[in-house]
Formats: sequence, C-alpha cells, structure tokens
Amino acid sequence: MVDIEEGAREAMFGGSLVRFEQPAVEHIETDGRIVVLFNSDFYEMGDMMVGRNIVAFDEDGNELWRVEDHGLRRPGAPEVPDAFFDIHVDEEGRLWGGTPGIYLGIDLETGKIIGDKGRY
Repeated sequence: MVDIEEGAREAMFGGSLVRFEQPAVEHIETDGRIVVLFNSDFYEMGDMMVGRNIVAFDEDGNELWRVEDHGLRRPGAPEVPDAFFDIHVDEEGRLWGGTPGIYLGIDLETGKIIGDKGRY
C-alpha cells in the first residue's frame, strides 16, 4: 500500500522515495499498479503534458506509463489537450479518467484510451 496525500510532491514506494513533477490530486491502487492523477493547475501554460496528467507506477515506484494524448481540445487553446480532473475504477475493474464533459476509459496495462462513457 502506498500513501499519497493530496498535494504531495513525493511518496514512498516499496522503500524508495519517488518525487513527482506536479502535486498529486488523488491515487488508486489496482492490479499491482498505483495510478496517480496530478494537479493540472501546476503545469506551465501551453505544456502538452497537461492533458496527460495520469501516471501509473508499479509498487516499487517505477513509472509504467503516462496516459496517452486523448485528442480533446478547447477552442481557446486548440494545441493543448484538456486535463483530466478525476480518476476512478468502476465495478468491473475498468479505469476511467474524467475530462471536461466526458469520461474516457484508460487501459491499465498501457495507458491508452480505450473508449468513453459519453458526455456528462
């Protein structure tokens, strides 16, 4: 079990201290992975990683993947992907990331986008 508090910029994974580039918002532990949502407010304006702010680690703190660019953009900044603001695992064990207006399915093995739940 990994304890990552909201706003944390580091956490202990299997005895190793892992530092984060951005503060953590929340995390989920599932299938031997620790999936962390990072705060999009701390990215530089125009940073392409703002929309890739979900990262999975193994129990030793090794980065396994960063969510892929989902292709969603806002009219005011069409070159920068929308950030994720929520993560959760549903009753069937699927990982979902919430962006403005839509939940996207994320493959736990690869971080690739695998579908959506539709607009909310």
